[in-house]
Amino acid sequence: MAYRQKKWTIFIIALLVLGAFGVFHFRPVHGNALVRPFGGLFGFHGVVSADGEYGGTIVTIGNKLVAERTAQTKSVTQVPSGSLHVPILMYHHIADVGLEVDRLQKDLTVSPEVFQTELDWLSQNGYHSVTLEQVYLATQKQFELPAKPIVFTFDDGYLDVFINAVPLLAKHHFVGSFAVVPGFFGQSGYTTWELVEQAKSQGMEMVSHTETHFDGTSKKFDSEFIRQNLEQSLSELDSHLGHVPRILVYPYGHFSNEYINIAKQVGFVMGLTTAYGQFIRSDSLMTTPRVRVHGAGTLDKFIETLTGIKQFNTK
Repeated sequence: MAYRQKKWTIFIIALLVLGAFGVFHFRPVHGNALVRPFGGLFGFHGVVSADGEYGGTIVTIGNKLVAERTAQTKSVTQVPSGSLHVPILMYHHIADVGLEVDRLQKDLTVSPEVFQTELDWLSQNGYHSVTLEQVYLATQKQFELPAKPIVFTFDDGYLDVFINAVPLLAKHHFVGSFAVVPGFFGQSGYTTWELVEQAKSQGMEMVSHTETHFDGTSKKFDSEFIRQNLEQSLSELDSHLGHVPRILVYPYGHFSNEYINIAKQVGFVMGLTTAYGQFIRSDSLMTTPRVRVHGAGTLDKFIETLTGIKQFNTK
C-alpha cells in the first residue's frame, strides 16, 4: 500500500510540474459540483461525484483519462471504521409499464429488459450477490463476504417480481431477498405461497415486510398491534418455509424507537429502511440503509447510483 501511494505521489508531482508549463490541466472534484471541460486540448474527461461524500482529482489529455483519484476510489477503499461496504439494492416491481400508470408506479417499476442489463453489468464487473442473513452474519464476524458483495431486495411481494426477477437472478447465479407480506398473498397483483416456496427452493431468501404492511409510526397502531402483527408474519413464514431470518423491512421505510424496540423483542436482529447508504454498521443494524433503484432509469444512471461516479460523453 505504501509503495502504491509513493508511486501516485511521484506521478502527481510530475504532472504538476508539467502543468506549470501548461501541458496538463487539473481540477478537483468536490461534492455534487459538475466539473466541466476547461477548453482546448487538455481538460476534464467526464467524471463527477454523485454522493458528495468525497472529493478527488482527475487529469486528462484530450478525452483520455490519465490520472484519477475520485469519489469512487475512496468510497470503496476507505470504509468507515466499524462498517461493511455492501450496497443493498431496493426494487419493487420488475415489469413492463403501460401508458396509463402514474408517476409513482413508473418510478417503482424496472422493466425486465433494464433489470437484465443491470444484472449483466454487475456480473461482468465482478459483483457477487449475498443474502441479508449473510450480511448480518458478517457484521457478527460469522461469515466472510466475497469481493464486491451486493444484495438484491424486493419489497412488498408483488407477483411480477416472482415471475420476472427470480428467473433472471437464477440465470446470473444471483440470489435475491424478498420482503413479503403474508397477509397479501393471493390477492390481485401479489405473489402466492406456491411461488414463494418455489423461489426459496432456488436459493432465494424470504424476510418479513410485516403481516399487513402497516405503518409502524402511525398512531392508529398501538404497541400490542405491532407486536402481534410482526409475530404473525414470522409464524406464517416459518410454518411454510421453515425458520426464516429475523430481518424486518419497514413498510414505507417508517420506523420509530418504540417500533424498533418491539421488533427486537419479537426477535428481529436487523431492520431495513429506505434511507440511502451503502455502509452497514454493526451498531445500527435496525436502521440499515439501502440503494433505491428507480424505474425508467438507464444503465448509466444505475452505475452512477451504485458507484457514486458518473461517466458521460464530452463530444
